[in-house]
Order: sequence, then C-alpha cells, then structure tokens
Amino acid sequence: MRERDRVLERLAQRIDLLKEQYEDAKEITSECKKDVLDAEYWVAYGKEERDESRATADEKFELSRACWEDGDKDGAAVYSEEGREINERVREEQENLDEYYHELNCMKEKFHQALSNQKEIKEELDKTIFMHKQRIEELKQEWKDKTCKMCGGTIHYNINWEHIPTICSSCRQKEKEKWKEKNCQRCGAVIRYNTDWKHVPNYCKECRQSFEEERKK
Repeated sequence: MRERDRVLERLAQRIDLLKEQYEDAKEITSECKKDVLDAEYWVAYGKEERDESRATADEKFELSRACWEDGDKDGAAVYSEEGREINERVREEQENLDEYYHELNCMKEKFHQALSNQKEIKEELDKTIFMHKQRIEELKQEWKDKTCKMCGGTIHYNINWEHIPTICSSCRQKEKEKWKEKNCQRCGAVIRYNTDWKHVPNYCKECRQSFEEERKK
C-alpha cells in the first residue's frame, strides 16, 4: 500500500512539474510568435521600400527615354544617371530584404520548435494526469467493506493488509477497555483480567500454583 502511495505521490509531483514546464513553454511560444510578427513587419517594410525604389527608377528611365526621343540628350543623361543610382539603392534594399527574409525564416523555425515542444509537454501532462486518475481508481478497488462480527457495523479494509480485522475499531476499543488490572492479595503482583470473566482471580498465576502445590502436600 505504501508503495502505491509513493507511486501516486510521484505522479502528482510529476504533474506539478509538467504544469510549470507547460506554462513556461507557452510563454516562450508567445514570445517566438511576437518575434515572427516583428520579422514579418520588416519583410513587408523592406518589400515596400524596394518596390517604391524600383518604381522610381523605372520612372527615371522612362523620363530619360522621353528626353532622348525629344532630342534632349543632356536631360536623358541626367535621368539615366539618377535611374542607375536608384537601381544601386534597389540592390542594397534587396540585400536588406534578403536579410529580413532570413531573419523571418529563423524566427518561424524557432516558433515551430517552441510550439512542438509545447505540444509534447502538453501530451506528457495529459498522459500523466490520466495515469494519476487511473492509479486513484486502482487504489479505490483495493478497498473493500465487511461486517463487524460483534456489532454488525461496517469495516473498511484494504485487501493488501496482512491482517484483516474482524471487528470494527469501536468494538476493538470497547474490548480493550474491558481489560483491567488489580494486585494479587498475597504477593502484590499485577493481575490482568477481563470484566466479562465470571470469576475474577484474587491471586496471580504463581500464587495459585503455590497454593495447589501446598494442598497436594
């Protein structure tokens, strides 16, 4: 019985530990989710910045072509140079965007790992809770009831007990209280007797034997 109680205690301790781990895991998952959202923001910002620069560069090259068609070579050269400068900025912004994407992928991987760990802990927690409930049911099945042979009351006992009582605790206490002590009238030794006895001895066993031996002589 004590061994089963220890099993139940270990399961309860395991549940408490897993609950703490699960709360920590949820917090980590939440933080990773925020990191993903932040990374997604920077990706969106980087794409918008790059696309705007591309559109501006296209406009410059379109103006350069218009000037060239109008015979304005100087104007065409200016717009063309401005377009090339903006395209250089586009390349830099694309590199930044690639870094943003890399950061986003890293954050997503961390989030999925955290979420997977959270799910594993939750599964282990649910499994341990089930085992704890199952153990309680097993222990309940080991407890039985029987009738006290003296008063007919109910005795709640465990089938694993080495000695299963036949009388209830109340009757056992009453039986215990029936035992009294008195002193031997001859030698003063303690005599233990039961109040249910019809004849309560006045002499101890040794003195009674002594009387018997003297009578035989």
